[in-house]
Amino acid sequence: MCKNLVSIIIPIYNVEEYLEECLNSLIKQTYKKIEIILIDDGSTDKSSNIYSQFLKYKNIKIIKQKNQGVSNARNNGIKEAKGEYIIFVDPDDIVSDRFVEILVESIEKSNTDLVYCGYSNKLEDVYLSGNGNNNLKIKSAKYVENRILKNTYIDGYVWNKIFKSKIIHDNNIKFPDKITIWEDLYFVIKYIEKCKSIAFISNKLYFYRLRNNSAVTGGNDLKKIKDKCVVCEKLLNEFNINNKIDFYRDLKRIYVNNLVDFLYNLPSDSMLFNNYLSERIVFIRNNITKLSLKNFIKFIKIQIKYKEMRDKMKKIGILTINDDTNLGNRLQNYAVQEILKKFTDNVETIENKKVKKLQNTRTFLGNIVKSISPKPFYKRYTKFAKFNKKIKTSKIIIDENNIPKDLKDKYDYFITGSDQVWNPNFKRLTSIDLLSFANSEQKISFSASFGINELPENKKEFTKKNLETFKAISVREDAGKKIVEDLTGRKDVQVLVDPTMLLTVEDWDKVAKKPKQLKTDKYILNYFLGELSEKRKVEINRIAKENNCEVINILDKNSSFYCTGPSEFLYLEKHAFLVCTDSFHSSVFAILYNRPFIVFSREDDTVPMNSRIETLINKFNLKNREYNGKEITKENLNHDYTEAYKILEEERKKSIKFLRQALDIEE
Repeated sequence: MCKNLVSIIIPIYNVEEYLEECLNSLIKQTYKKIEIILIDDGSTDKSSNIYSQFLKYKNIKIIKQKNQGVSNARNNGIKEAKGEYIIFVDPDDIVSDRFVEILVESIEKSNTDLVYCGYSNKLEDVYLSGNGNNNLKIKSAKYVENRILKNTYIDGYVWNKIFKSKIIHDNNIKFPDKITIWEDLYFVIKYIEKCKSIAFISNKLYFYRLRNNSAVTGGNDLKKIKDKCVVCEKLLNEFNINNKIDFYRDLKRIYVNNLVDFLYNLPSDSMLFNNYLSERIVFIRNNITKLSLKNFIKFIKIQIKYKEMRDKMKKIGILTINDDTNLGNRLQNYAVQEILKKFTDNVETIENKKVKKLQNTRTFLGNIVKSISPKPFYKRYTKFAKFNKKIKTSKIIIDENNIPKDLKDKYDYFITGSDQVWNPNFKRLTSIDLLSFANSEQKISFSASFGINELPENKKEFTKKNLETFKAISVREDAGKKIVEDLTGRKDVQVLVDPTMLLTVEDWDKVAKKPKQLKTDKYILNYFLGELSEKRKVEINRIAKENNCEVINILDKNSSFYCTGPSEFLYLEKHAFLVCTDSFHSSVFAILYNRPFIVFSREDDTVPMNSRIETLINKFNLKNREYNGKEITKENLNHDYTEAYKILEEERKKSIKFLRQALDIEE
């Protein structure tokens, strides 16, 4: 160990843009008794070309190693250091010309074990403060009893400090290996524990460069959170001081605040960030001095574990009909999302719309609708918009002419369905609906519906070619299974219930909402997608009068209930005295909510559209729910779904089994 020699240790990894400027600032030092130790930590850029130009200086030497991280590089630098003092400099930073001179003079004049100076991320501050004939302002802090610092703030950086080699070597102080952040905080605190006194210089002698991809500013990934927990735990186990000392409480505050900040800055869709956790963070921040740091670290590590599990989960894209004002479609889309979330949180719907039209006119049209539409129309629009927020959508918006080439690389699986995504009468059964852009092992149909009993001849070959490549196929009705089997010869096609039936009443109640205009407790709910003949109106009104009920028709544009959205629809279904409908989903929710319902055939269908309702009625043995064409009977008003619920339980198991197998998820 050479007296008065200063060893400057610089770890280097891919800093070609800044390294020359850093080394030039060290060559210009007014204090000449220095050695500069460069540790190339496996750089893959042109850093070696730059530092090679400086090896002509006899006091500069290079150590090359495989990439092992900044801690390992600095530790190797410490082993090579021959100086009485050690200074650490980051390769993307710059120091003032008098940086070393002032630090050495300060540590010797103040007879302290550590001196640290001011720093700035403004280069002019450093030159103005460190290069002139400034009078040194040394503020010395002494230890109190038990050799513990009190009421003294010390930052956790190593690069604005001068250390004594003897203290480092005698106490085997090292940077924690394989740590990407807070490694310098650990080193500083371990060093301070062995100090008798320290001093602070107010001069800003160090220019600290802020970079977006640096360890501090480069994002809030799990590796950094885990590393902070490791540092905290190591210090808790190794730092032998009294918890009541002010310095320890300050240290604790630094740890907790930093970890809390990391949690706050995590993406809002992360499992680490939810209402419970948000409230917990507020509590932690307000009660830092009262909390056990060990318990807090344990809490953080549990959240990390869940996040790691989430990140390993499959990412799934849903392709369905994106009809923003169709009750059945919105409820199906939500149901598919929530079912898939039982397996993974990485689920989102890929909207299939005209890209330019959607992006450029959505907001504009929304404002137009608001300004010129009658109130019920606008209220309906806003109710649907509010419900749609419950469905996570991808930032990617596609149509047949705008499908990103790398779309298949962004997801593990694609789900097409449910709804009538394969109904050619709705201009569906497109290459998107048949997932032609995806690889075979990514393609899954989940309760997809043709909505018709037979395909047009001109659609058969295209449909056959695409369906043959699907990894797994399930449809919503028996007619759909027959279509696929006849086209492809596949024997693995399953008929599953509509996804809305897979969620429980409790699941649906979470998103149900009572309509403000509902003033009665007893009503018949009419939900007819087709025409409602005068004869049927008379019959429904007769039953309403006999049972002292109001009649609510939510598709009557003259009714205040026309503004009903998906959430309000659920409430109306749940509390109806009777449901009269030609709608598949209205029938589904009547079953789920244990309400009597009557299914009416559509009188105005030019193409048969009842195959899915027929499948529903037959599957659950509810033929007595069909309107006889003459009158509503007492049998229609009474109901017993005991057998239907037993069947439903088995159907739910069947659907979950299908998804597990299709998504390669073990039970």
